Amino acid sequence: MAAKISVITPVWNQWQHMARYLLQAWQNYKDREVEFIIVNNGSSDHTLKLLGDYQDKMRNLRVITNEQNQGFPVACNQGAKLSTGDILLFLNNDVISLGDYIGPLQTVVKDNVIVGPELNTHNTGWNQFNNLVIPYVAGWCLALTKATYDKLGGFDERYNPCDYEDMDLCYNAAKACMELLRFSLPLRHISGG
Repeated sequence: MAAKISVITPVWNQWQHMARYLLQAWQNYKDREVEFIIVNNGSSDHTLKLLGDYQDKMRNLRVITNEQNQGFPVACNQGAKLSTGDILLFLNNDVISLGDYIGPLQTVVKDNVIVGPELNTHNTGWNQFNNLVIPYVAGWCLALTKATYDKLGGFDERYNPCDYEDMDLCYNAAKACMELLRFSLPLRHISGG
């Protein structure tokens, strides 16, 4: 039996991205063993109504609503705490699905491994620690087992509202001799090209 995946998506406004994201999730995964957890970070546009509409028709959608924007790492940790999956996929809402991305992740994500479609190995200036360049999986699509997430202590909320929490998580994984793995997934990140 395949491991259950919890897809955790923090969102702050951008209801157009959310509308496409939810439509694709509903069409492709409504009858699969996957849960979608959306953490609404105080959106002031049409996001809240859109989430309510989809909650009525998507049995595998769970929504957390924060009154104010709590920031990306806090929202990710909130979603992970609520999750019931063996695998956690942190996925931005500005992603277009070009096919099944859940099935491939169920075969490749194992304990002590962080997986994503981008493994950044170049020196960005922000991923250099003590003259050592640390590769990292970009946070727009980052998957790991719940056990690995718990072992690493989740995302460091000191990086609020966002940026560098993905690098920090991967740095801690590298220190713990865990593996970072680039794995091709049928996803296109709109903001990231």
